[in-house]
Amino acid sequence: MLKRPALIYLDSSDFANLRAKSGEYADLRHELVDLRSQGKVALGYSFLHIYEIIQDGSDEYELDRMEKAKSIIDLCGPNCFPFFPDYESGRRYPNDGYWLPMEAVDSISGESLTNMMKEKIYEHRDFNRSQRRKLASNIKAFTAEALDERTMSEAFGRLPLSPEFFEKNYFRRYLEGEITEKKFNSLIRHWMCDPIYYFRFWYKYSGKSNVLKDVVEKYYGNLQESLRKIAQLRSEMKIQADAARQSLQEYKKAYYQLNPELRKVVAHPSTFKPTETSIADFNFDSIQIGFNFLNHYFNHKLANNVEIPKSDFGDLMHFFYSNHCDIFRMDKAFYNVMNDVWPIRKAYLLNDLRKLPEAIKQFHA
Repeated sequence: MLKRPALIYLDSSDFANLRAKSGEYADLRHELVDLRSQGKVALGYSFLHIYEIIQDGSDEYELDRMEKAKSIIDLCGPNCFPFFPDYESGRRYPNDGYWLPMEAVDSISGESLTNMMKEKIYEHRDFNRSQRRKLASNIKAFTAEALDERTMSEAFGRLPLSPEFFEKNYFRRYLEGEITEKKFNSLIRHWMCDPIYYFRFWYKYSGKSNVLKDVVEKYYGNLQESLRKIAQLRSEMKIQADAARQSLQEYKKAYYQLNPELRKVVAHPSTFKPTETSIADFNFDSIQIGFNFLNHYFNHKLANNVEIPKSDFGDLMHFFYSNHCDIFRMDKAFYNVMNDVWPIRKAYLLNDLRKLPEAIKQFHA
């Protein structure tokens, strides 16, 4: 009897390597696709993969970005690891293909798009009192009646929607009742989370900024300074238990502050304001078990007097998912730090992509 599929979390670099046209990585990609079709492996990607693969660049790299997006879909299909705070509310792989925060996903609906369209119609047309009453009492009917190509383009041009959305008149069909709200919401939310459309959208409307890079730059200094203070206290032999705990709490607090900030930016890029929704800070206490490995990491760095490279900042966020997969891929340097974190992570840690087939065989043995 076949065991359930081995759930694999790849390193961001793996997606780049597995794009190879020939050689061992190309052979490995074909093998993974075959294993997935046989039900032996399940692959997925997270919001961290998306924003690490989206790099700063100009229009000349658009084709390359589209190829990266296609490679993600070819490997993983529509399967995602949830944005990690969403585990708190019960979201799990494959999460219906949603890698964005569910608050951002849920904010895009037929109702919100109808309200956006209503605002655009108001901008372009003068209404008498009777028309305003009609618009207020039956937004869908009036919007369908007033819909034109220009208003559609201005209202929805900033959303990562498929050309099919416009070619097949999905919005008008939704307004006229031909498509149910449930089906319409599903269509637009999946387009929103499709890497191909999202990659194109992000560079067109976000100012070509890498959100993870911006956030890391903002908080990295705070983290490094907090760790330096702890190291200084230890070296002077003046550290006390309470002071040590407080310093570590400050360090973790600085790290945790990244996440509400990141959540806001991911949900609302610089010029993307489709709704009036606000994103409240979430409570980390209930998912803190997923971050217990932070103490191990900090203590390792302190014991070895090693500064934190900026690349570890992203790796620490990725490592949260080691509790939610069977095989977790990571680079060798980070592996050397985290390999003995047990039992707070459940995944088999793998420091070499080329060893993945053997790890899969061991899983099914």
